[in-house]
Amino acid sequence: MYWNDYKYSRTLDNESIRLDQTIEQIIEIDIQNIPLRGNIPSTLCNLTSVQSITFYNKLTGTIPSTINKLNRLKSIVITNNEISGPIPSTIDRLTGLTRVNLAYNRLSGSLPKSIDNLINLNILDLRYNNIEGKIPRSIYRLINLRMINLSCNKLNGPISEFVNNLRCLRMLDLSANHLSGNIPSSIGDLSNLFFLGLTSNEFTGTIPSSIGNLTNLNSLALSHNKLTGSIPSSICNLINIKHMGLSHNKLTGTIPTSIGNLVNLKQINFSFNNLTGNIPCSMNQLTNLERLSLEENKLCGKIPAFKTHLPRLNETRLRGNNFSIRRRRNPSILDLLKSYGLITKKKKRE
Repeated sequence: MYWNDYKYSRTLDNESIRLDQTIEQIIEIDIQNIPLRGNIPSTLCNLTSVQSITFYNKLTGTIPSTINKLNRLKSIVITNNEISGPIPSTIDRLTGLTRVNLAYNRLSGSLPKSIDNLINLNILDLRYNNIEGKIPRSIYRLINLRMINLSCNKLNGPISEFVNNLRCLRMLDLSANHLSGNIPSSIGDLSNLFFLGLTSNEFTGTIPSSIGNLTNLNSLALSHNKLTGSIPSSICNLINIKHMGLSHNKLTGTIPTSIGNLVNLKQINFSFNNLTGNIPCSMNQLTNLERLSLEENKLCGKIPAFKTHLPRLNETRLRGNNFSIRRRRNPSILDLLKSYGLITKKKKRE
């Protein structure tokens, strides 16, 4: 059932869904980009033939607890609405579900502890809600998961060492929560991972060297945490990486000299740490680099000739370090310093 096949209404309620022989055979409900308001009617759960539900509207209220009656349901996408309340615990009876997308709502409460009953689940997307509490250990038993996005919620506690059970994962995004503890070394066993996002949490300890095992990784986002220690040299094994963000931590030591091996890199952000030593000359090998931010560290020595070797570099931030620079009157040198963010123009007095 697509919305255009039926009489238009601005509200969705129990009267909107009347059962007849035709409707009882519906296998798909897809209602998107219509300013539809109201609650999700409980009578929806009488459509037991439905396999896929998609609502992308302005719906309010809660998800009906009788949703478990939809025992043929494979996909539920209720996103960009204003749905509130907890995820009903009865959802764990829908063992045929392969996709759950409830992103961009106002859901609260904790993740159902019996979520591991959804043994066929491939995609779990709950980003931008108000879900709180710890990530239940049962989630690590969903071995068919390919995507987990729980970002922008209120989750706390650690990531379990059993995360390595999720060997099919391609995307793990837990950014913008209140997660803490160490990043488990077992995360390095997720060899299929394409995106790892742990930004804006309260993780402590060091970056595990096992992260260098994630050779399929395209994006690594660890910024805005409380990570300490040095950048592990194993990070230079991530030959497919394009985006690397480690900014706003407490990292020390030097930038690994073999970083030049990561020739697919487009963005590097190591700013606002306590990194020391020189910028490795091997960075001149990163010919795909577009953005480089190393500002507010304790780096020293000479700045490599990025402008000569990196033709795609269009943004460089190096200020707040201890580089040795001779400020000559040559305009081209001044322009170069400005492009690195080391000199800013003074405002004219009015």
